[in-house]
Amino acid sequence: APHSQSYAGWLSNHGSSMIVHILMEPENADHMTLPGYITRAQSPQERAKIFDDALDALPDIVGFNNHMGSVLTADAGVMTELVARLEPGALVLDSRTPTVSALAPAARKRGLPTAERSVFIDNVREHDAIRRQLEVALAIAKTKGSAVAIGHPYPETALALAGFLTAHPEEVHLVPIERVAKPATLPIWLRQCADGRSTWTPPGEQEQDEGQGEEEEPDPAAPTVD
Repeated sequence: APHSQSYAGWLSNHGSSMIVHILMEPENADHMTLPGYITRAQSPQERAKIFDDALDALPDIVGFNNHMGSVLTADAGVMTELVARLEPGALVLDSRTPTVSALAPAARKRGLPTAERSVFIDNVREHDAIRRQLEVALAIAKTKGSAVAIGHPYPETALALAGFLTAHPEEVHLVPIERVAKPATLPIWLRQCADGRSTWTPPGEQEQDEGQGEEEEPDPAAPTVD
């Protein structure tokens, strides 16, 4: 994407958690319209190069998830091969494009922080349809304690998300993906602060440092939607 580097730099400077969206082989080969897909037909060396290059393309990423991949993520051998290349502590988000995906199990077996998609919110690119999917995500979060909702930077998605958050101000906490992974891990901004690489101050902490009162702790019982 032409603006990935500039967006990633801005997000990194503002303490955001980023994952790389890696292209993986779907059932319908006609959907592979971009270069850089990882496929079963490639050699392990070819897959490794594409995977490593994707992970190295942006600064301060915390892990990856799969784009499409209904064929590739069903292959347990290839998923084990790929997650073995990740650094300890790297996060894996399984988009769960097939009914049964081998990505999350491979990541868990490796001991990596792992999350799975709960809902796709904008497969239908219409405001009302997106709002309905967000309500589904909230219902899941109320039952399970958290939910992972995957969407796109569409104008319709941004508008629906803004309305959803306005409608549920006390029910929804948007959190970094690290918070809903298992095992949970520290968000990137906390890790950067710990090793001295970040000068970013999270909202609320500056006021606390200046003696203007402590930031209110979030309710641990409240459901979260990522």
